[in-house]
Amino acid sequence: MDEVKQLAKQATVYVVPTKPFSFEGTFFKPSHFPSKLVLYDNGRLYQAIEVGGHAFGVEIFGSSPNSQKVGITIYAPKAISDSIKKAIEREVVTRYDLAGDIGGFIEEYRGDSLLAEPIQRWGGMRPSVAYSLYGFLMVATVLQNATVKRTVQMMDALLKQYGKKLIFAGREVYAIWSPEDMEKVSETDLRDLRIGYRAKNIKRISHSFVTKQVSEELLRSMRRKQDIKEALLEIYGVGPQSVSYLLFEAFHFYDALDHLSPWEGKIVSMLLYGNKTTSPKRILKDVEKRWGKWKMLAIHYIFEDLFWRRKEECIPWLEEEIRM
Repeated sequence: MDEVKQLAKQATVYVVPTKPFSFEGTFFKPSHFPSKLVLYDNGRLYQAIEVGGHAFGVEIFGSSPNSQKVGITIYAPKAISDSIKKAIEREVVTRYDLAGDIGGFIEEYRGDSLLAEPIQRWGGMRPSVAYSLYGFLMVATVLQNATVKRTVQMMDALLKQYGKKLIFAGREVYAIWSPEDMEKVSETDLRDLRIGYRAKNIKRISHSFVTKQVSEELLRSMRRKQDIKEALLEIYGVGPQSVSYLLFEAFHFYDALDHLSPWEGKIVSMLLYGNKTTSPKRILKDVEKRWGKWKMLAIHYIFEDLFWRRKEECIPWLEEEIRM
């Protein structure tokens, strides 16, 4: 059963992101998988961040409507050290690309016919991921070959059995299990949760973290996109699509677009050409020519803007592609 921890407010730190910056565009992605690992409510983000083997509750907010500062309130069972505060601050800055430099993109493409409106609405939006590398791979594993509804069911079952429920600021979110804890779980027990072949993938990936075959710290220290890509592809069960997401969202390479899934390909094709049938090869070639070193960031702006609009209006062709 899930472990429950009641946490109390211990500290608040502030970060000043590079400009331009969009708080909501950066901290809430309507196209992302909905899970109990992250809660965005009333302009604030609630999640867990693990440091030193311990899970802390984190509440992230804009310090004021006119301020560019980001506040990070940390919740824990007891007082925390300055080193813990700094480690959590670094994780937030890294995961949400708060030190990224996208000013050149905004200036160059604010007049682009496809980007003008998304930039006007979300100028300063960053690529971001709420999870650690391990957490991202767990989510990606559950997402494989499943509808959103089925994925939510599987992740909820896993979190209830192996996650850590954190209660803070009147909210509940889960911290994902650690690779060390998952190492103690049998594949049979995982399969009993009706997650199918994903049980084997979860076990193999967890083992690679426990044995240090995979190190997020080491990957973050690499500077060449190709080196990171090759290292990620060596992880069991990780394919081109997951690597593409990671290179952009977690490692913040703004040009990380050399693969499109069939589902995304149809949506991008519709956005760029007004049809769902343009080949991924042509899309990738045209996007490279039009946006070059910013190509994935450009697609991100167009894609997220579409899903923000979906919250306010019905877009029939998009609903056909979203399997709930």
